[in-house]
Amino acid sequence: TKRGRDLILSEAGLQLAIHARQILGLHDKIVDEFHGEKLEGKVRIGMPDDYAMMILPSILQQFTKLYPSVSLDIKANTSPVLMEQLSGGELDLTILAVDEPAKGDVLLSKEPIVWVTSPQHTVHTIRPLTLALFSDESAIYRATMVALQSMAKREEDPLDFKIALESKNCTVLTSAAQCGFAVATMAQRVAAPDLKVLTEEDGFPDLGYVNIVLRGTPDSQSIATSRLAERILADFRSGVLSIDPPKKNIP
Repeated sequence: TKRGRDLILSEAGLQLAIHARQILGLHDKIVDEFHGEKLEGKVRIGMPDDYAMMILPSILQQFTKLYPSVSLDIKANTSPVLMEQLSGGELDLTILAVDEPAKGDVLLSKEPIVWVTSPQHTVHTIRPLTLALFSDESAIYRATMVALQSMAKREEDPLDFKIALESKNCTVLTSAAQCGFAVATMAQRVAAPDLKVLTEEDGFPDLGYVNIVLRGTPDSQSIATSRLAERILADFRSGVLSIDPPKKNIP
């Protein structure tokens, strides 16, 4: 409204100005938190051993730079153990490899499961087939066993195999494959580039996919936990965590 030569706010205008300042204040608060200036707290996160070396650099370098006041408690283990720790209240957030996503899970990626071996050795042609497998009843273990049992029951050329090495650590399985000791199975994303992926042309059937999910619990949610979840999801979807897939044929 106009009073003399001056323009002044009406009552409605004053109320609008108050609301505008509140909105701007909330915006500034969100910006401050996003840039790590005020966000504090602790997040307990778990992840599979085989994904830790890909996920950790981004979390440690990028997330901690944005939110220096947030304390991270990181545990690397197998998916079954991580599920128990999450259910028991020991973790706030965890990355898991599962057969199928559960209600409330955030799907990060669908990872092909592959048979891998050394391109310099012929262990995959020798019978009984020597295998190095996960020993933790993981989704990859189950998919592998279903395929092996089907191959063993074939009417023509049934497969004779033996599990010579069991480990919960992907690095151990990788070493067994690299030295030509055994054929291993793992998610393609974590397979070393110098390994050969065995296909149906080599007599090894498709093993399907394992679902990589992000899971939390309602009781453990906080702004800091949400920010970390957003960081991980963005990294997966932008390809930050991807590595060159192993070649199917290495001369």
